[in-house]
Amino acid sequence: MKGAIVIKGEHLWRSTVVTIGSQQADAITVLPSMNGIIAEFDFVDPPAEGRELMELVVWTSEGEDTANEMIEIKGTQECKQAKPGQ
Repeated sequence: MKGAIVIKGEHLWRSTVVTIGSQQADAITVLPSMNGIIAEFDFVDPPAEGRELMELVVWTSEGEDTANEMIEIKGTQECKQAKPGQ
C-alpha cells in the first residue's frame, strides 16, 4: 500500500533516510517551516506475521533516532504522525 508519514522535529531537514521496518522511504520532503519532513513510500510491506507495529527510524548526518511510538500500518488512506525521541 502507498503511504506517507509526517515526522515533526527540529533539524530533520538533514535527514536523508527514513525507514519503516527495513523499508526505506522513496521520497523525503522538507516541510516549509523546516520543523519536520514528510516521508513517502510507494509501497509499504505489511508487518511480519503476528506483528501489528513497525519501527520508524530517521537517519540524519548526526545519527539516528527512533520514534517514541511504533507505527501501526493499516489501510491505504491513513497517515500517522510521529515525533522522534528527544
